[in-house]
Amino acid sequence: MVSDEIKMPKKRHLTIALLLYAAPIVGILGAALFMMRAFSVLSEDGGADPSDLADSIQGALYVMIPFLILGLFGFGLMLSVVLRKGQRESGFFWKVLLLSAFYCFLSFPFGLLFGGSVIAALLSKRREFFPV
Repeated sequence: MVSDEIKMPKKRHLTIALLLYAAPIVGILGAALFMMRAFSVLSEDGGADPSDLADSIQGALYVMIPFLILGLFGFGLMLSVVLRKGQRESGFFWKVLLLSAFYCFLSFPFGLLFGGSVIAALLSKRREFFPV
């Protein structure tokens, strides 16, 4: 019973870390939607009012910035979860590995910095996730 109470905050900690670590993907998707809106405004009449175009681009930036900031917190939290002893489920390993690889390709070269460092930390601890 005591072990269940101890595991719950760790699982919540993992969930929060994964959600924060995935936040930039939501920001990038939101920015892509705003940019699609900007280009649809541009293509409607063959030309567009620069202020409408600027508003759409500004909206894309305003959507992306908070999610990138959350992602930085998620990055730090994710590294702390991976580097410390504790939660070592193989499912967690694969989720974080795939998300980090996605970052490496989605937002190259900056994603390579963040995703690559988490991948390196995961691979250095892989024996802890998959005991023999």
